[in-house]
Amino acid sequence: QKNHLFRRTFKYSIEYNADISLVITLRHNRQIFFFNLNSLWSPLYKQLVCYFAGVKK
Repeated sequence: QKNHLFRRTFKYSIEYNADISLVITLRHNRQIFFFNLNSLWSPLYKQLVCYFAGVKK
């Protein structure tokens, strides 16, 4: 399902000429997946890792 979501996101970005950044975090193990078409637009990877590290229980 994750790969399907990434493909749909890519298709949307092409169809609408949009810059898209998508982050998926799995709740059970806090694994993080990134999909980013424009590295100048998205949040920094380090910022996201710090945020989600603080959310862990």
